[in-house]
Amino acid sequence: MDAYIVTPYRRLGCTVPEGLSSVRVFHGRPYLNVTLFYTLVMQLRGNPAFLTEQMGGEPVIFTPSVRPLGALALVRAGVGMMREWRKAAKQGPKNFSAMKAMAERYHYDCIQHLSVMELAATLDSIGRWLDDHEVTFAIAGGVAQSLQAMGTMLPGWLGSDWRELLNGALQGQGTVISASPIVRLAELVVAAQQEATVRRWFCSEEWTARGYRDAIQGTEFLRLFDQYLAEYGHRAVGESDIMSPRIADQPDGVLALLQAQVRGGVTTTPQEMLSRQTQRREQALSEIARRFGWRRHRWLVFRWWYRRLSRFCALREANRHHLMYYSTAARHLLLRLGERMVECGSLAVRDDVFYLTLDERIALIDGASRDWQSLVRRRREERLQHEALQVPDTIRDWEAVVEQGAQSSDQGQGGVLRGIAISAGVAKGPVRLVRSTADWPRVRAGDILVVPVIDPGMAPLFGMAAGLIAEMGGTLSHGAIIAREYGLPVLVNVPYVTSLLRENEQVELASSTGLISRLVS
Repeated sequence: MDAYIVTPYRRLGCTVPEGLSSVRVFHGRPYLNVTLFYTLVMQLRGNPAFLTEQMGGEPVIFTPSVRPLGALALVRAGVGMMREWRKAAKQGPKNFSAMKAMAERYHYDCIQHLSVMELAATLDSIGRWLDDHEVTFAIAGGVAQSLQAMGTMLPGWLGSDWRELLNGALQGQGTVISASPIVRLAELVVAAQQEATVRRWFCSEEWTARGYRDAIQGTEFLRLFDQYLAEYGHRAVGESDIMSPRIADQPDGVLALLQAQVRGGVTTTPQEMLSRQTQRREQALSEIARRFGWRRHRWLVFRWWYRRLSRFCALREANRHHLMYYSTAARHLLLRLGERMVECGSLAVRDDVFYLTLDERIALIDGASRDWQSLVRRRREERLQHEALQVPDTIRDWEAVVEQGAQSSDQGQGGVLRGIAISAGVAKGPVRLVRSTADWPRVRAGDILVVPVIDPGMAPLFGMAAGLIAEMGGTLSHGAIIAREYGLPVLVNVPYVTSLLRENEQVELASSTGLISRLVS
């Protein structure tokens, strides 16, 4: 992460002190050094005030003294950044095709014959490929710059509800690939309701996803579901962690969501869904144009930035979607390597390979003498201990927290529940606490999802939910882009909300005010 985050800023001429890390790990969780990002933005003469909204977390109270880049250096940085943006737009689609091809070439069934050394060499090869083809920094920079430009211009041009209008204008453009699964799931619900065999299976009293292929064999629904898994089965909750099983590995969660909608008689068709999004987008754009009135130059400037923002948001999600193809290819190679290590007695089960560092994996393959199974057992125990711990969302004094083991930050608990609106709308409904995929079967149409973080892997839930509230998140996150495209009302950066709200409690969230109201039933 340091290489992918810090190196591009150094290329732009920013100063990053040696030894300063952009990421630190506390009880198994990586923390981004937001103070560092503040200094980098200030060196580039940007406005760091937007970082909290874009990245989430708390505002930085104190930042080190920073010397902004001189005029000539700033021009060079600007030219360098534009070069990065053009490269991303031009090279991105080629990269995406290559990553999808990797997932097909290194599908689990296609690599059974590879030896240990061949598996290791392939992993090293695709690692070097990613280093040479990384465009995430440029794409994220394009989104951030566009959002910052909008945040600078629109408050004075449109008024205090400018976010609401902009979020509405970003709905239903049809270019955000990560939002497509929501529409495809709506198609599956319709297909299931139209086929008697599938409808009876979903509505049976003792329904289980186990053995679904035999139960609905030969149906159109099964054909469409297999197509869905082929196109989106490489995504997952917590998908950035290569250990996380992909949807194709565990389709039960998605089937449970479909079953809830079929049994509940959900009848929203994909056409109705898309029509609603288009209508809201057109209404928002019409209102923006109306407020600009005779000032046509403002409309022209807005449209330029709007098209740029839309293009980079679509690129950001396309990049993420295809990086998960890459991740799936690497996951399959690692799992097969783990099986080879089990065969020779070095590891107990294939998943043990995920508990080794990259250097340890090399040593293992080279035949280094070590009790690898004992090492993995200790790592597994450590992971379980870390999972049981509650850690602060934000750490202000790293040394003090590490030394004292503080369990919370300075964020206020209780009081008014307020967040950052990342998608337009008002939503009312019962709270559904969702902390993992194990909670998916409890989600019902009209629920307000309350989650620790807005995860792009949760997109299948968006079609059922009325709204979403997250403890952490920002406007730049992948989940935020998906929610805006779909039109799901979302508030993020609401500290401790998973502890403060109760299951089934009635709440209302309003993106226009950023407030969450607890309703008396």
